[in-house]
Amino acid sequence: MQQERDTYRRTAFWLVVGATLLGAVLRLYRLAVLPISSGFDPAYYGLDALAILDGQFPIYLATNYGREVLFSYLVAVIYAASGVSDFGIHLAAAFVGILTIPMNYVVAQELLRFSPQRLVRRWGPVIAAFVLAVSYWHLVWSRFGVRAILAPLFVSLTMFLLLRALRLGRERDFFLTGLAAGAALYTYQIGQLLPFLVLATLIIAWWAGRRQGQPAFKASSLAWLAGAFLIVALPLAVYAWQEPQAFNQRVRDVAVVEVAQPPVEQLSTLAERALILLRFFSVEGDTHGMWSVGRLPGLDPVLLAGFILGLLVVLWNWCKPRMQVMMAWLLVMLAPAILAGSGAVSKRALGALPLITILIALGFSSLIAAIRARTGDSRLWQAAAVLILGGGLLFSLFYTTNQYFAIWAQDEDKDGRFDPHLSEMGAYIAGLPLGEQIYLSADAPNHPNMLLHSHLRTAGDDVRGYNGWRCFVYPENTAVDTTYVLSEENSVQLLQEYYPTGTLQTKGLSDVYGYGDYYVAYHIPAGKTAVSGPQVPLDISWDGQIKLLGYDLPREEVAPGEEINLTLYWTPLQEMETRYTAFVHLLGPPNVEDGSPIWGQKDSEPCHGFYPTAVWREGEIIRDQISFAVAADTPPGVYELSVGFYTWPDFQRLPVGEDDSFVLREITVSGGS
Repeated sequence: MQQERDTYRRTAFWLVVGATLLGAVLRLYRLAVLPISSGFDPAYYGLDALAILDGQFPIYLATNYGREVLFSYLVAVIYAASGVSDFGIHLAAAFVGILTIPMNYVVAQELLRFSPQRLVRRWGPVIAAFVLAVSYWHLVWSRFGVRAILAPLFVSLTMFLLLRALRLGRERDFFLTGLAAGAALYTYQIGQLLPFLVLATLIIAWWAGRRQGQPAFKASSLAWLAGAFLIVALPLAVYAWQEPQAFNQRVRDVAVVEVAQPPVEQLSTLAERALILLRFFSVEGDTHGMWSVGRLPGLDPVLLAGFILGLLVVLWNWCKPRMQVMMAWLLVMLAPAILAGSGAVSKRALGALPLITILIALGFSSLIAAIRARTGDSRLWQAAAVLILGGGLLFSLFYTTNQYFAIWAQDEDKDGRFDPHLSEMGAYIAGLPLGEQIYLSADAPNHPNMLLHSHLRTAGDDVRGYNGWRCFVYPENTAVDTTYVLSEENSVQLLQEYYPTGTLQTKGLSDVYGYGDYYVAYHIPAGKTAVSGPQVPLDISWDGQIKLLGYDLPREEVAPGEEINLTLYWTPLQEMETRYTAFVHLLGPPNVEDGSPIWGQKDSEPCHGFYPTAVWREGEIIRDQISFAVAADTPPGVYELSVGFYTWPDFQRLPVGEDDSFVLREITVSGGS
């Protein structure tokens, strides 16, 4: 008997090692290039890691709608060992995903330990490890690079420690459970539900012990658990009390129900979300192409069949405490996917994934055990085991690898969603000489991909971002070497006109949307003067702060309903601090309906808000392109184009001489066709 147990333990050990190695291969294969880049959310963890390595040690991260910190610390460790890269972010997720596989085995052992069927007790946990290893759902989040991947690991760890504590009654296990549950608060929002699952499990154990006439645990054990939890949770609780607006901002933003809603509306919304969750398991998964193609469901057909079987087994044996624990785990950890909208169901339900794999293992192993009990023929049930488990797992393995490494990897739209061009542009900017002036258009310098790959250089004052589709920012004279890094064509054409001696220095990677090279770099040596300017020169000053250098106006006569296209050339006369709204008004006789003399207008911060006055720098010229329609009921006549500035929301106008606006010129409005 002892020899048989030893043989089983060795076999189970090596099978779990094999499952872990299989999971590792799937999670590490081509990880440096798939995904192609970090993407918006993962890049934030790289930025967090840079801050941590710089000596900051946050308890909670207020950026990007509020985030827990543990994953960022893991990325920082990897960065310290290997340097800054997208790969480091994805590697952190892969490492957590791999570690979750053996953890899934040990928690499955605790849940299935008291099954009356020997085959379920022995091989169910091994099956659960293999199911998690080949799961497409888990594979995606093990490679993507966000903190949500920590949820399956810490939920499994906490439940393993708790179930072992209840089985053995050792206070140290209760203490470790409290530590794990407290640490889970620093992983992902799902961790905040883990105390409820722990409480539900304790209640189930207490009730079962009461029915059997013996206590399930001692009061001192609960004290050890609660004390450890409170010690670990205290720093985060203090932060939440001090920064209530930052803490859990994302949770508030995505909640699908509000207290003020009528109960009927709340129930209707929750029912809709529950239906979406059910469809995710079986029919229609997440829509976002960063991790799926064709709305792939969370479970392939084989795993879905096992999941249904496992649920039936649990419901049939509902009176057993461990089955009640499994249902509590499932319900508590699926709640975020129902209560939260505007996000990936697969991510919100990750806390339930380990339990789902255990239910799949329970379903399949129970089916094989039932075949064995009915037939008594070892060859028959062994053949069934090979067919169900071997064939099923091979199908899931093929399904996962084909969907991820073939279909999704070759999706033409996938790469664009990860913004690889921003990563390359940031890396190019990081390599430019220090002291060089850099202009960036039309991508924002503060995009996390750009910040990470420029090693935070785009956050510095030597990188100025604007939107070249709306305006053009250029120095009248280049005091230092100046480089434009551009993902739009408008600025390229203007640079070649204004600085013909500049050079189109390099071209970036091919644009995934088919528009040719995604970005170019235009280099202008120091000491060059712009050779072009406004068609109509002016010298008009607003309160000694802003000067109008002139304008371009292609047409001086328009018909009602047509657009006026105007280009204004501004330059700051001093360092700017105030954000002014610029206006252009077409003024004429008062409108008989409302008495207003305005027959067309454009009120906006310069560059449509992409280059506000507060960031203007002396020596720069802002070429602002403005378009607005003339009112369709404008009577024929001569009108005035008036321009100026005001502060918002008090509408205090910036004076220009003794007036509060300046008349550019007269415009003729014709009678139309």
